[in-house]
Amino acid sequence: DPGFFRPEVKVGDEVASGQKLGSLVNFYGRVIEEVITPDKGQILFMVISPAIGRAGLICGVGVE
Repeated sequence: DPGFFRPEVKVGDEVASGQKLGSLVNFYGRVIEEVITPDKGQILFMVISPAIGRAGLICGVGVE
């Protein structure tokens, strides 16, 4: 479902495989889904708008 992304990382952060990047919440602030990175890497960019559609792009993780 669409919602609002609440990040727990910022551009430039190093992240570990399986690390939580943030949460997708609904209009009332209830967590819909936790967003986890599958790979170790560095956050290259994040989408500026907090509103995220179904299968929407949240951020880019650069991996080796």
